[in-house]
Amino acid sequence: DRFWLSLRAAFPYARLELHHQIGRDDPGLSPRAARRWSLTGKHEGWGMFGAPTGAEVHVMGLSHAEFGPSGLRREYVLIDEVAIWKQILMKTG
Repeated sequence: DRFWLSLRAAFPYARLELHHQIGRDDPGLSPRAARRWSLTGKHEGWGMFGAPTGAEVHVMGLSHAEFGPSGLRREYVLIDEVAIWKQILMKTG
């Protein structure tokens, strides 16, 4: 929760777009899902990228979730933080 809340806090009005998703439930393995997504908008809130700058930012991300008997077992998310910081720094100098 901390990761997602901090990301959305930094880009509160950004548009989340889902580009691809797949789910698998193979014998001997946990059910799992993978998604490729992007978040596009302005850095308008306090979050994982510090004080709001108004910079237009495009975040590309991948998520992988594994499920167990009680719901979500573990989740992995990959974003390119360096690319996000670069977009913010190009605005602020």
